[in-house]
Amino acid sequence: MNMVFSLVKKDFLLIRKALLLILLLTIVYPIVYVLEFEPKDAAESIGPVLFGRVASLCTFLVYNAISIEELRHRALCLLAATPFGRKRIVAGKYLTMLVTFIMVVGTYVAGSLALPFGVPRVRWNVASIVFLGTSAFLGVYLPASFKFGYAKLQSIGIPLMLALLLFVGKFEESIISGIGRVRFLKALSVTQFGAAALVLAVLIGMVSVMISISIFERKDL
Repeated sequence: MNMVFSLVKKDFLLIRKALLLILLLTIVYPIVYVLEFEPKDAAESIGPVLFGRVASLCTFLVYNAISIEELRHRALCLLAATPFGRKRIVAGKYLTMLVTFIMVVGTYVAGSLALPFGVPRVRWNVASIVFLGTSAFLGVYLPASFKFGYAKLQSIGIPLMLALLLFVGKFEESIISGIGRVRFLKALSVTQFGAAALVLAVLIGMVSVMISISIFERKDL
C-alpha cells in the first residue's frame, strides 16, 4: 500500500505548480460566476450546477496535467519496468483522482465558508451526486486512456469534458432520475439518497479499476 501512496505522491509532485493554480480556480471561478447573479437567491439556485462544474472540471484538469507530464517523460513505460507493477500503477492513478476530488471539494467548501462573496454552499448529498457523475465519466475515460494512450484521447477528451460541463445540470438531473427509477430507492430520504449515490460511485470505480488493470496488464508498452 505504501508503494501506491508513493505513486500518488509522484503524481502530485509532477504537477505541484499546476495543482496550486487548479485549486485557486476552484475558489476564483465560483466567485466570478456568482458576482454575475443578482439577487442572492439567483446565485443560490445555481449552486449545485456551479459546484458540479467546478468539481468535474478541476478533477479532470488535474488528470490532464498529470497525463501530459507522464507523456512527456514516458513515465508509465518506465514505471512498468520497476517493482511497482502494473496493478499498483493503475490503483495509484485511481487513488490520485479520488484524492483530487476530495481536495477540490475541500477547497470549494473552505472558500464558500470563508469568503464574503456569497458563493453557494454545497450539501454533502449534492457532492455525492457530483462524485457519482465524475466517477461515471472517469470510469469510462481512464480505461480508454490505458487502452489507447492519453496522446490519442486528448483530442476528444478535453472537448468532451467541456461539452459535459455545458450540460452538467441536465447530467445531474439524469443521474438523479436514473437512481429514482430504481424501485427501492424511490422511498429514500435525502441522506439515504446521497449515500446511495456514494455507493454507486464506489462500485463504478471498482469495476473501472478492474477493467483498467486487465487492459494495462495485457498492453505492450
